[in-house]
Amino acid sequence: MSLLLSQNNHLLLLGGSLYYKHTYQTLSKKGFKLTCIDSNPQAHCRILADNFIHADYSDIDLTYQKIKSLNIDCILPLNDVGVITAASIAELMPIKSPSLSVAKSATYKPLMKKAWVKNNLPTANYFIAENYNEVITAVRVIGLPCILKPANSLGGGSRGVVVVNKFQEIHNAMNFTMGFTDDSKVLIEEFMDYQSEHSIECLVSDDTAEVILIGDNHKIELPYRVNQKITYPTSLSKNKQSKLIELCKRSIDSLGISFGAVHIEAGFKKGDPYLIELGLRAGGGAIFHPITKIVTGYDYVFEAVKVLLGINVAINDFRPKKKVEYQFITNQYDQRSLNVFKRKIKNNSRVYDYHIEQSYDPDKKIKTGLDRQGYVIFVENL
Repeated sequence: MSLLLSQNNHLLLLGGSLYYKHTYQTLSKKGFKLTCIDSNPQAHCRILADNFIHADYSDIDLTYQKIKSLNIDCILPLNDVGVITAASIAELMPIKSPSLSVAKSATYKPLMKKAWVKNNLPTANYFIAENYNEVITAVRVIGLPCILKPANSLGGGSRGVVVVNKFQEIHNAMNFTMGFTDDSKVLIEEFMDYQSEHSIECLVSDDTAEVILIGDNHKIELPYRVNQKITYPTSLSKNKQSKLIELCKRSIDSLGISFGAVHIEAGFKKGDPYLIELGLRAGGGAIFHPITKIVTGYDYVFEAVKVLLGINVAINDFRPKKKVEYQFITNQYDQRSLNVFKRKIKNNSRVYDYHIEQSYDPDKKIKTGLDRQGYVIFVENL
């Protein structure tokens, strides 16, 4: 299928891990020329792209030098790291992208939270700290339990996020969090103990935000905050969905986001939604594609590219048509039960796709999304 949407139909995708294979495949089928850039020389999606660049795309100058002569029409960041790079390069090339100031507000949590508080949007109380003593002071004010997070997002997947229950845990928790920040700043946040947590996919075009899909997050046991699975569509009542949709739209507006894909994390406490964080990109892995399309029938990845190319997006009612369970392999199986599980999913008609790492380790401690050892996508009719 060949579509002339832009001069060259040439897309630069920032990130090429196996989890994005469906995004590459569908864009290739749409007739786009794809260039993949990734710091891993063996990145899975290099074989799905027309061109592959082995480079660290968090290095903005290096990335620009690598791609400036490629006649790129659109840059699609697939995680938080790529958001700043895409916005920075767009200032040097005739490419549509959210401004650098908007990109920073959508990746640097202190700016994000400050905008939400300024606009009276509900979110957990927080402090910013740069050293151990400042963290201790913040914890004394916020109280225990609390959450430590990197102030600057480095890719999502709950990297560096940990719950602290005792003062004796702060030192190790801070070392863990600091391992995922690039500016030595830590966000200390009150622990809200939400009744439910949710992943929300949005698309903004011409200053109008649409909520496409809401999922229910299921976390591993504390102290870490990694998703074990996400189920779609949400089980929230219509009333709660309406509250959440309104809050998501207000959060997007408060950050000055006028176009692009947006992923939001939120939780409910005492019947009301609270904002957790936001990313100026679609949900990670298979959420962008194929999960959103399976559940809603809406081609999220294609429409997101159209927005970046300045083309009108398709209209959709976003009503769920199927159920999806996006289950992650988080060492919940010993080796014997894993082998049984593999046999079952191979013969399970509900399984749309799966991947389990060859180096599966049942004793591996799951602390971030990077530690997950695979996934299964289950699909069934509503």
